[in-house]
Amino acid sequence: MIELMPKDDFWIRASDVQAFAYCARSWWLREILGLEPADPGRLQAGVERHAEVGRQVVRAGLGQRLGWLFLGVALLLFLLAWLLGGG
Repeated sequence: MIELMPKDDFWIRASDVQAFAYCARSWWLREILGLEPADPGRLQAGVERHAEVGRQVVRAGLGQRLGWLFLGVALLLFLLAWLLGGG
């Protein structure tokens, strides 16, 4: 019989992928070095800070898109005024 996966291979669980995607450093400290948070309160504060930074990044991206939209509208209005004004 052919063995597809040796029993001693490292398995990657979906929860590992999720934890790594959320914070690769946290995953590395916990899974590779075997370290656990010394202060759960600080860990929770860090989770909340990560969430706030994420919200700020989303707002910044929306602001940037809105800025590009306004710039495009301004350029179109300038072009229209230039063409209608006799160039």
